[in-house]
Amino acid sequence: MMKIKCIFYDCVGPLLIKNTRIKVSPLIEKIDQLCGLAINDDKFWLSIQKKFNLTSNEVDKVADKIAGRYIKNEPMWDFHKKIRNRYKTAIINNGTSVVFRKWVKKFDMTKYFDELFNSSELGVRKPDKEIYKLCTDNIDVSLYESVLLDDSQSNVDGAISAGMVGTYYKPEEHQEFLSIVEKLKLV
Repeated sequence: MMKIKCIFYDCVGPLLIKNTRIKVSPLIEKIDQLCGLAINDDKFWLSIQKKFNLTSNEVDKVADKIAGRYIKNEPMWDFHKKIRNRYKTAIINNGTSVVFRKWVKKFDMTKYFDELFNSSELGVRKPDKEIYKLCTDNIDVSLYESVLLDDSQSNVDGAISAGMVGTYYKPEEHQEFLSIVEKLKLV
C-alpha cells in the first residue's frame, strides 16, 4: 500500500452540520438540498430564481440563510487538528460556490486546509472520477496517496473507483470513524 499524503474532506457532513436550533422555511430547506447539484453557479442561481419566482435580492438572502444554518462538526475538526501537520489536507465540496465561499470566510477554512475545491468552480461534481483527478493533480499527490472522507456512499465509491482510499463518514458515528482511521494508520 502506498503512503497516504493527502486527506480530502467533503464539506457538509464531515466538517459542517446543520444547526438543529436554526429553523428554516420549507423553501430554504428545498433550495439547500438542491445546492449540492450545482456545477455552474450562474445557471444554478438563475434556475432557482425562475423555479421559485425569486428576485435576485431574495436569492442573496436565501444563500445567506443556507450558509448561516451550518456549524462546525467539532469532533471532525478536533480530528483534523491532530492530523493537519502530518498530511496535506483539502476540501472537495459539491455545491454552489456562493454558499461555499460564505462558509470558507465564516470558518476561516483557508487557515486550516491546503486547498479548497468546489464543484461549481470546477464544472464537475463527485462522484465523477474527473473531480478526484483534478483535485489530486492540483495538490500534487496521486490518487493512490489520497483519502476521501465523505458522508455520501456514492462519492466514496467514486473515489475508490478513481484509485483513492474512500471512507464513509456519519457525524453520529464519529467513534466508529476513529476506529477506521486507526486501522488505516492515519493517526
